[in-house]
Amino acid sequence: MENLYIKYKIELATTSSFLPLKTYKDLSRPEELKIELNKIGGVYGFIHLPDNKQYTGSISDLYKRLNIQLKGISSNIRLQRAISKSGLNSFIFVIYHFHNNPNILLTDIETAIIKSFPFENLYNFKKEAFSMLNYKQTAKAIENLKKRFFNKKIILCLVRNILSLTPDPLSLPLFLLKKIRGCFARVRGKGGSFKVY
Repeated sequence: MENLYIKYKIELATTSSFLPLKTYKDLSRPEELKIELNKIGGVYGFIHLPDNKQYTGSISDLYKRLNIQLKGISSNIRLQRAISKSGLNSFIFVIYHFHNNPNILLTDIETAIIKSFPFENLYNFKKEAFSMLNYKQTAKAIENLKKRFFNKKIILCLVRNILSLTPDPLSLPLFLLKKIRGCFARVRGKGGSFKVY
């Protein structure tokens, strides 16, 4: 592992004008990084040491994003496949920029860092942060998106109609309030927007 890290450092020095400010080699215990990264914004990279491919991103809370990436929630699918295939121990987490100036957009810095690397060495789908330039959804993904939004519209329409029948939604029977809460839970993908006691 140490030889791969040295190889990465040499390649980085010759291919990019951006060097990491901070490198984390052990990602097996991310809770140990909470003190340093919690509620700190910045531009980060997940680097696969065997082939030096990386995913670059930016976020307002580096610790939260690290955990989300490690759990595979709302994460880059190419990165997740590489982690599944090679294991977490073949990756390092680097910080390219700590964000402390609200007048500078993180996405501008992220884009500059992405563009400083050969695009074929990145897991990123896009060459610019928040850009859908040259990115195409598969036909299956488009169909799934249509179904998901169509179902949400139907559920929200039904809930709106039920709530419009009464001036005081809390006067509805408990079973109906629980049904409405379930509808919101399906739309939002988690707990409903209000509690029923």
